Amino acid sequence: MPSSGRPCYRLKDDIDKVKPAPVTSPPPRFNFALWARWILGSILSLLLPFCKQKWEKLQKVEGEAEMVVEEIENVAKGY
Repeated sequence: MPSSGRPCYRLKDDIDKVKPAPVTSPPPRFNFALWARWILGSILSLLLPFCKQKWEKLQKVEGEAEMVVEEIENVAKGY
């Protein structure tokens, strides 16, 4: 107790008077990169099934081209 005879509640009273600053969230931002990736993924998931047949044909042509190149190399080695 202070010399005045009153209990010391000043610190507690000061703490009760202090109010925390209000919490404000920032305004929502438009995230273009996230939006663009989402749209690109959606488009690819719709288009890839239609391109599968063309992709298989391309792989078949690639395989045949590799066989032709190997045959040409074998003929060139024989001479």
